[in-house]
Amino acid sequence: MGLATRTNSATKISPMTNSLLPAAIVEAWDLADVRVRKLEGGFSGAAIYHCRHRDGSETALRCWPSGTAAERVAEVQRVVGEARRRGCGLVPQIIETRTHTTLVTLADRHWEHSQWMPGEPCSPSDDPQHLESAVRLAAAAVGQFHAAVRQLGTRSDLSAAVVQRCERLAAAEQWLQQPPLATDGARWPAWLIRVDGVLRAAWPRHQHRLQAGLAAARSQRTNVQYVLRDCHHAHILFDAPGTTVSGLIDFDALRVDTPATDLARLVHSFAALSRPQPGIIGGPSEDPPIQSGRTLSSWRRWVEDDLWGAAVAGIREHCSFTDQQCELARLIADSTTLLSLVNWATWASSNPPHRANTLPGAEAVRNRVEQLSRFAINYLT
Repeated sequence: MGLATRTNSATKISPMTNSLLPAAIVEAWDLADVRVRKLEGGFSGAAIYHCRHRDGSETALRCWPSGTAAERVAEVQRVVGEARRRGCGLVPQIIETRTHTTLVTLADRHWEHSQWMPGEPCSPSDDPQHLESAVRLAAAAVGQFHAAVRQLGTRSDLSAAVVQRCERLAAAEQWLQQPPLATDGARWPAWLIRVDGVLRAAWPRHQHRLQAGLAAARSQRTNVQYVLRDCHHAHILFDAPGTTVSGLIDFDALRVDTPATDLARLVHSFAALSRPQPGIIGGPSEDPPIQSGRTLSSWRRWVEDDLWGAAVAGIREHCSFTDQQCELARLIADSTTLLSLVNWATWASSNPPHRANTLPGAEAVRNRVEQLSRFAINYLT
């Protein structure tokens, strides 16, 4: 159901062969004459396979991460299936086995087979109007999903995203109480030291605002429903011209929460595609060009006004999104950017330094974290 990041994100692809699949999986979905390639590069621990059938059609096989409960897979399938039944054709159709089930379990891993969603994620760009258009289209697609699954139930409740971020603030403060990694720079890779530096530059500027905002939001009820939660730009696919959203992928994080959490993740993810100059990272005090002759301050205004405005307009094409939800989305976005850096830094530094660049997926993690770091140092310092 949730697919790995597509190949324009440097996803590695194995040779095409159906020998990659267990015999029981080939039998369950009659895949003997199908060409299969394994995609790598996601962070969830799932295994994704692209299948090309003899008639030219394409499908996707997904092996869920070890330890995922069958009930959890069934929940995701139910919600995505409901979205499709209610007219959201941007989500994949689940394909049944020969025995009319949607799930095959081998050992502790669950497998599912679905339609392959065409398209590619939005690429980095120096054109702000292109990114404004892309984020509006992406937000409209997310709004279409929200509207489709709304029938599964909404209620007034506390936002799980807000509660979780309040709890994670303590982890951030604990991290910052430790000596900077640069004090023992020979032990750590340069990218991890930069992440630590970004956190120490940005946190003092936003600590009190984020703590106060999240504390206030934690006591306020808001409308909650099923949302995507990991609404990253890599999970929104576009057609070749980039003028239409062709699919939504990766539903691992789907839960009941405020729709604001999806817009928060989406906007900052697209903002990070605006390709700031590498020299900006490190937080110089001057106001240097960031892209296409634009200054850092004008880029920030573009994110705060134009990019956010385009995203809000997009999501409102399909569902109600109040001004209160807009403010909540901005709060969640800012806190998520910093807290995500804390999470990644904690994960990387919890492993022996000599393994920081050799762990499975380390390159993909480093690329993701450095992109997030560049955005944070430009937007939050």
